[in-house]
Amino acid sequence: GKVGGGGAAEDEGFYEGDTGLKLPPFDAIPAGKVSSLLAATAGELPSKDPVPSEDVLEVEPWLAGMRAPSDWTEAKGSQSLGLKPAGRGEAPEGPMEVDHVFGVSREGVKEALFETSSGKVVWAAASLGVVLDPVSMRQRAFAGHGCAVSCMAMHPGGVLVASGEHGKEAKVLVWDTESLDLEVGLWGVHQRGVACISFSSDGTRVASVGMEGDHSLCVWDWRSRSPLSVGKCGPCAVLSVRFSPDDTEVATAGVKHLKFWDVSGAAGTIEPKKADLALKAPLQSFVSIAYVPSPNHDGGADPPQGRRRQEFLCMAGGEDGNVYVFTYGVCRAVARKHQGPVFVMCAGRGEDGTAFVLSGGADGHIMRWEANGASVKPIGMAIDVLPLISLIKTTPGSPFVADAAVAVRGISVGEAHGGGSKGR
Repeated sequence: GKVGGGGAAEDEGFYEGDTGLKLPPFDAIPAGKVSSLLAATAGELPSKDPVPSEDVLEVEPWLAGMRAPSDWTEAKGSQSLGLKPAGRGEAPEGPMEVDHVFGVSREGVKEALFETSSGKVVWAAASLGVVLDPVSMRQRAFAGHGCAVSCMAMHPGGVLVASGEHGKEAKVLVWDTESLDLEVGLWGVHQRGVACISFSSDGTRVASVGMEGDHSLCVWDWRSRSPLSVGKCGPCAVLSVRFSPDDTEVATAGVKHLKFWDVSGAAGTIEPKKADLALKAPLQSFVSIAYVPSPNHDGGADPPQGRRRQEFLCMAGGEDGNVYVFTYGVCRAVARKHQGPVFVMCAGRGEDGTAFVLSGGADGHIMRWEANGASVKPIGMAIDVLPLISLIKTTPGSPFVADAAVAVRGISVGEAHGGGSKGR
């Protein structure tokens, strides 16, 4: 189900809300009654003012399944009074730690699967950041979030991760995948949740987009916890954000939305440039973005007046299954390979240093693309994979995917045209 603003996002069938929960606001509960959620947790209606419905979204869904122990000293209310079970001793010494997490977050979570510099795989599951050693298959988990994780980004150094969360006053946490220590927390800008997030290529800045009504874009100096630039993306859901390779541009994509932001100037409010589709495509929703270097895409010609020379292409995955290629905010080419929305894209480099982009979509196909002047060319394809929600390129050459089966799998991808895939 959807929760949120409706409008174009619902018309297009894309997820716009912050969570799949459908909980009634407290003010919708008849007087003297207790909601099923509160009854399950031995609570009563709050005596304070009714809680806005968007606050209720922070309630975790598994609370509805909790029950008090059968030998609890009172049938109701013992937990809130701090009473202990009859005939039981003290709680065991020492904390409990997560040993293994099954599955991966799916609803409302995209671009939340990454590889570290040491070869570990990181993904989001509920409120945890899971770190897997694919050799020993042992897991560890970062548990710093109080609400469900909504998005992730990997620092270019390959050790730190930035993760956003759902919640009224949503935070972005930057944490270490080796020690699981929290580095910094960023908050005070976004409300209701963080939709998507990205590190700059030099690792000094973080771009995040919130789930509030105007979907604010914030560029942070994350080490000093300082917002540098803030802009408004608009009323429709934003699904992806990326820095350009030279960190002068940020692209945002979403429902009826593809915009480019100049972030090379002084701190302050920033305004976007809407993508120019150049009559190559109808207005539609763009679901994913990636940049690929292409130093000679313009043949050395001067850039448009007032624009810096760009030595890269921006690739945007459309809901129609096409990949659109942009330079200077103008669509230059259209590549037609996917059947259905192109949900995810990720950039990488081959063993010979060649830059490429992997794309994955609702059709379960994974395509590899390389720059070809002002366009891109497909290099290889893997098939027979379930519809994808996240995708990463891993060493030495096979990607891990998070798929519609709510699973993280490694697949072996054929490098030649039409190459097949094999899951593990």
